[in-house]
Amino acid sequence: MLFTVFSSNVQAQNDVTSAQNRVLSNKHHASMIANSLGITVSTLGGWDVNKVITTLTDKLHNVNPNSQDPKQLFQYVYYATTLQDIRDYSVAPEISLVQRLIDAKVKVKNGPPLTNAYLTQFYNSLTNNF
Repeated sequence: MLFTVFSSNVQAQNDVTSAQNRVLSNKHHASMIANSLGITVSTLGGWDVNKVITTLTDKLHNVNPNSQDPKQLFQYVYYATTLQDIRDYSVAPEISLVQRLIDAKVKVKNGPPLTNAYLTQFYNSLTNNF
């Protein structure tokens, strides 16, 4: 049993290491979202995770969670859930930043729907910081 646990831990570490500096498959969920929005998923491991966390935290603190503006609510949900992915669950920021675009959009139900053009501009503007 101890050998099995040790083997699993070594394999998990190898998986993380092998994921660095890799491009996602076109069949990956984040790639499909990116393709539909006309954005490019960054190479895994290409961003400084601490810089991403700091930037998202700063942006989250500048958003009013009680706002009725759909864009403000989207940003709040997006920053909070992306931070949780990256900080608490070690999801690669290159993946979470793409996948959470659609998740946050779906959660914001009041007001006019957010367009794909807005999501693309939002993502590109944010990721220029990394």
